Amino acid sequence: MGAASPDAGNAAADANAICFCPGTRVLTLNGWRPVECLRVGDRVLTRDSGAQRIRWIGRRAFAGTGPLAPVEVARGVLGADRPVRLSPQHRLLLSGPHIAALTGEAEALCPALHLVDGARIRRRQTPWVTYLHLMFDKHEVIWADGLAAESFRLGPATAAAMTPAMRREFEALFPGQLARAARPGGRAPLARRSLGRDAAALVAASAG
Repeated sequence: MGAASPDAGNAAADANAICFCPGTRVLTLNGWRPVECLRVGDRVLTRDSGAQRIRWIGRRAFAGTGPLAPVEVARGVLGADRPVRLSPQHRLLLSGPHIAALTGEAEALCPALHLVDGARIRRRQTPWVTYLHLMFDKHEVIWADGLAAESFRLGPATAAAMTPAMRREFEALFPGQLARAARPGGRAPLARRSLGRDAAALVAASAG
């Protein structure tokens, strides 16, 4: 598993990380487990593919301010059983008539940052934050304290957010995947369509 790194690194790339914060409970084949206690090979329940084994776990520590400050979803919002903190670009699964009207599909993914309203979903500035990535054989939707949220998806932005040590570990485990991800069209397919900021604002307005 990638070691924590306390340096800020490339802030623009780091802000694209897709991660959970320690303390978040993930639904596994053996029930809810803190994300920091999971290990490669553990089987996590997914929305589309049943129980899937974790293929890779990354871990980094940052100054939790500015663009790297986590987003906190309040209890009761989007199905959260308790307050959940995750990285700003971490996509959450949205559904309902407003999604269907906007996209023509029953569900869509949306970065947590685009859903911030200052009350139910807000940024939480903190001196330090640790972010953990969970990767499976493909992009999945998993449950985190009741929230339906995406797993790690390899692409140019997420690869750029890796430390050199994480990149070496990843390349050793999955030879050639980083190079493929950097090429045009090399991103792993999304589990659902992803909404941009403008579409997210329309969804929020439609949802009331």
